[in-house]
Amino acid sequence: MYRHILSLPAAFDKAPVSITDTLDTAPGLLARLFVLAEKYQITPLQNDIIDAFLVWLDDFSMHHRIPASVIQYVWTTTLSENCPLRKFLLDYAEAEYTIWDLKKMKDLIVEKDLWYGLSRGQALTMNLVREAIYEDEGEWGEGGLELVREYVEPHLGSDFCALWHVHEKKENLCTVFKRYVLEKGEAE
Repeated sequence: MYRHILSLPAAFDKAPVSITDTLDTAPGLLARLFVLAEKYQITPLQNDIIDAFLVWLDDFSMHHRIPASVIQYVWTTTLSENCPLRKFLLDYAEAEYTIWDLKKMKDLIVEKDLWYGLSRGQALTMNLVREAIYEDEGEWGEGGLELVREYVEPHLGSDFCALWHVHEKKENLCTVFKRYVLEKGEAE
């Protein structure tokens, strides 16, 4: 039973995770739990899982990447195209994966919607850059560089609630991440 506290195994944070890892990783556990929460419409749990992804990535970003298997799993098992976890993973991929990461993932992720979303985001970025540069001189227009930086720089962790949470009322928007709890019984 969910009591508004996300309690995870102590081993959750330990091992490094790469983009080629399997679903048997910390993000895989979160993704499977999210699908269960979506099935039973437990939106507070879904929101807490998004927070857990963000905390996990922030605390351990040097050693962790969300694997392609997790992204593939989310795209094939979530119920709607407007799924907050899908939106989060698309934003994550746009912000964090390099072109070399995406090349490694091309055979691991077959979902065309994800690839379309990534390419659409890149196309919008390029249009913004074109508009911000003077066509004739090839230099930045007034305020153009700041506009591009604001749009292009990764926004993971900023405005997380409005981007990836679901709330019944706008007054219920979150102001801080809800951290998860590691179970002490499984500590090494």
